[in-house]
Amino acid sequence: MPSDWDRVAGDPELLAAVRRAYAGSGDVLDQLWWLEHPGEPAPSGAEDPAARVEAARRAAYRPGGSADAAAAAQAELDADRVAAVEALRHAEAHRSRPVEARSSAPAPLRLVVGAAVAVLVLGAAIGFGTARFVGTGRPAALAVFDRAQTAADRPPASAPLPSWATRSTLRFIGTSTSSGAVLYADRRPDGRVCLIVVVLALDDIGTCTTEAAFRASGLTLTFRTAVDPETDSPVLRLREISPTWAPDGSVRF
Repeated sequence: MPSDWDRVAGDPELLAAVRRAYAGSGDVLDQLWWLEHPGEPAPSGAEDPAARVEAARRAAYRPGGSADAAAAAQAELDADRVAAVEALRHAEAHRSRPVEARSSAPAPLRLVVGAAVAVLVLGAAIGFGTARFVGTGRPAALAVFDRAQTAADRPPASAPLPSWATRSTLRFIGTSTSSGAVLYADRRPDGRVCLIVVVLALDDIGTCTTEAAFRASGLTLTFRTAVDPETDSPVLRLREISPTWAPDGSVRF
């Protein structure tokens, strides 16, 4: 089954339409390639910007390094990848050929990002194998709310959010490039601590807990999302992802 890159690269009319709709940086065809071949040079010869993001992340831990710079670089990369997928979807939706013919065309990535995220566990009390009380001080993770919000903390305007979330209070805390999941912290007016996950700016899930419960166990969300098949099989695979935001501020998947 041809990939999105194969379909776009092999269809000059579709490629032109996708490029017209693309609002990101660089070549949209390269972005589609990196979505399917992360880390590999594109056929055009361009290197995956993810390497620069990883370099910025490493530099953040050196003297004089900036975590904000690494977060901004990651947010820019995520925005470009999302813009590429959205451009393809827009171009396909406005093609001049009949809808019946268009609907039969395989589109793995379009199916991936359009698939609803099924929440399996909303882990307000799931932590690291224990729920024992670990102290009464303010969790170090909540220091993220002490700094001013930056551009990296704001999801794309098109990204959905839980109805209770407020964009102006979000803080970026992590991302998974393999799944397109971006993690944000939020603090509710009633003091509850929240974890929000936005998947490719098209699906969202979130959960909140009290500060005391967060201090004891952190916050975990476990969900499934469709991923592209690694072979020519037309069957989409579901991958379970469990991002955890720990009381000490660390994030793991």
